[in-house]
Amino acid sequence: MKLVIGTESTWSLRALLCASILDIELDIELIDLTSCVDKAKLANVSPTKQVPALLVEGHVIADSLAIAEFFNDLSEGGLLPQDPYECAQARSLVAEMHAGFTALRCELPFSFTPNTSINLSDAAKCELKRVETLFAAAHSPFMFAKPTMVDAFYAVLAYRLFSYGIQLAQPATEYQNGLVAWLEARNVLHLVHS
Repeated sequence: MKLVIGTESTWSLRALLCASILDIELDIELIDLTSCVDKAKLANVSPTKQVPALLVEGHVIADSLAIAEFFNDLSEGGLLPQDPYECAQARSLVAEMHAGFTALRCELPFSFTPNTSINLSDAAKCELKRVETLFAAAHSPFMFAKPTMVDAFYAVLAYRLFSYGIQLAQPATEYQNGLVAWLEARNVLHLVHS
């Protein structure tokens, strides 16, 4: 299996983390998202022209959530809790991250050298409160008893907030700090560094 990822791509990091949880070995192809030549290559690989894209047995699986679900199916449920209620809750949390928090993503773009002098909009502050509520509910160090796709999807957000100097209030900060440490220990950040 080959995973096509992009420079400084948070969605690529999420797919990489899901593979890392399950110890799935992947061939990695890095696309420089600032290069027109590389973007043209990506258009030949991914129908969405976006990263990540998983190439497996002649098929292309585009989008981090679809890739996470594919890995979950491949591992017979290894990326979600076994309890049906927790599984549904986990899927809901991942969907919320996947589709939401647009103000935070827009106002705090992912970067390995972020600007820490920020002024968040009311919309971003509202989203930050939601993140704090979600993180406070975690069974630290992970959202559930073991690492799941929830942790993979939110670790990138935790790292982004941390890099901008945003520390959540207790008890949310415990999960935030745990996710940042876990992400750094998974040894995937360097894969998207340009």
